Parts: sequence; structure tokens; C-alpha cells
Amino acid sequence: MSNNNENHAHTTLPSVARFVWMDRAYMPLSSATVPITAHSLHYGTAVFEGIRFYETDKGPAVFRLQDHIYRLFASANAMSMRLEHDEDELTRVVCELIRRNNLADGYVRMIAYYGDGISLTRDDLQTHIAIFLLPWPSKKMKPIRLQISKFRKSDPRTIIHRAKVAGHYVNSYLAASSFDQSRYDGALMLDCDGWVAETTVANIFSVKDSILFTPKPGSILPGITRDTVLKLAQSMSIQCIESNVSMDHLKHSDEVFITGTASEVIPVKGIDEADIGEGAVGHITSQLSNAFNESVRGRNSEFLSWLTRA
Repeated sequence: MSNNNENHAHTTLPSVARFVWMDRAYMPLSSATVPITAHSLHYGTAVFEGIRFYETDKGPAVFRLQDHIYRLFASANAMSMRLEHDEDELTRVVCELIRRNNLADGYVRMIAYYGDGISLTRDDLQTHIAIFLLPWPSKKMKPIRLQISKFRKSDPRTIIHRAKVAGHYVNSYLAASSFDQSRYDGALMLDCDGWVAETTVANIFSVKDSILFTPKPGSILPGITRDTVLKLAQSMSIQCIESNVSMDHLKHSDEVFITGTASEVIPVKGIDEADIGEGAVGHITSQLSNAFNESVRGRNSEFLSWLTRA
């Protein structure tokens, strides 16, 4: 339906940048290979991060890099994965890759994974880390329409939702692969109790009577862009409530939008057959989107600490 689909599995991705980093070495993309016996390939045990960097008046800057690296280590810890690197080293590598690839706006994918080992549990699994970039220019996204998926988020008693683990994305993949692409731009997933959770790749917010609502952590990955929007809303004196959100509440909201590292802030004009508000970008959505864009470009003095200069 739309070429600004929030589900990036259904869009044409730009080519991966020429130079990557893998196991403490810079190399051409063609030299970075993973064996077919890799444990994480068989069991989904990799942990990863998606990170954005933006052109600013002072050159490229990575947005909330330390928060992403911290979450990578937290995800690895949740998987009992020992990383033989420190945060400073990964910070230096990301900045160096941006320079080597001569990119101003782009996306960083950082992944830690287990190497050889096809038995489910082994004590001698070796951990590897790879980092690569994609050019990813920002563009203003038009309002999208979401379809409620038949696939639901996993019960929080079965997985660790706060950890960004590759295997957790099977449900999202199924939802992303099954929505009606001729009529919708993405899939909205509910949790196992029927509450609104998130889309396949992004968190969701709604606005009712000038109050911001978003699903509470539990069956969602509490995204860093989600946290950014919450902090921006607080700085703008916009009240926000984290709670269980029903489909009825969402469909009768004045505004709805989604947030994610790749998605940034995208307004939602409809869910299934229901239109949201007047179908246009709402006032609070616009305010928060503008504040987000100013922050990532280094034009919001209150949040300059979110930027790491490359």
C-alpha cells in the first residue's frame, strides 16, 4: 500500500556500507562471514542493537549510543553471554566506521552472537561481535494504517522482553509477513491477554484529551526511541500514562503514532477499518516529532548529552 511502510521487512533496504568491523578487525563487507555451524544461527541466541546517526552542524553524531551499548550488554547478560569488549571500545569502533564509510546519516547494526556449536547448551561457546552500517537518510513519513495481527506477543513468563534477542523476533516476522499489504502499512500486535503491545518493529503511543498513553513494559521491548519521546514529553509538560491500553481506547484516540530507531516518529491514521482522529497528523504528534528531529540533529540544547560526535 505504501512505500513508507513501518515494517522494514517490506521495504527496499539500502546497501550495507563497504567497511565493517568484526572480532576487533576492520574489513570489507565481503570478508565478514559466519559459519553455518554458528549456534546463534540455529537457535536465535544473538543479541543486537539498531542505532541511528545523523548529520549535524558539527558533523555526524550518533544518537543515544551509550544507551544502546548499555542495552546490548544487558541483553547479553540476560542470555548469559560474555562480551570480551568494553563500552569505550565499541563507541570508538562505531565512530571510526562512520568516518571510514564517509557517511553523514545512517543506521548502525551491532550484533553479538555465538560461534561454532550446534548443541543447545555448551560451556565453551565463543562470542563474536560484528558492526556494520547502512546509509539511512531521514525522510518525513506520511501517516500509516495498521492491521491488527492474529499473531500475538509472547507471554512475558516465556521470554525476557527487555532483552533485544534475535529469537524473540519470530512472532514479529510472522506478523510482518501476513498482514494485508494491499490495504495496510504494517501489523499491530496484541499481548497474550489482548492488550495493545506494539507493532512488529516499533512501540506505540496514543493521545486522548491531550494526555499521552503508551503500553507499560511487560510484553513489549521498552525502546530507546520510546524513552526519548517520554523524556521529551516530560520536558514539554505533556502528561504521559504508561498502562494497559485496550483496542477500544486506541481506536477512539485523538492521535496515534509509533516510535522506533528506524521508524523515528510516524503518525498512524487508522487501525483496521477505524480512522484515528481526522486522519491527519495530530498536534501533539507533530510537537513530539519536531522535538525529536531537533534533538537528533543537535539543535535541542537540553538534550545534547544524547549525542556522540563521530
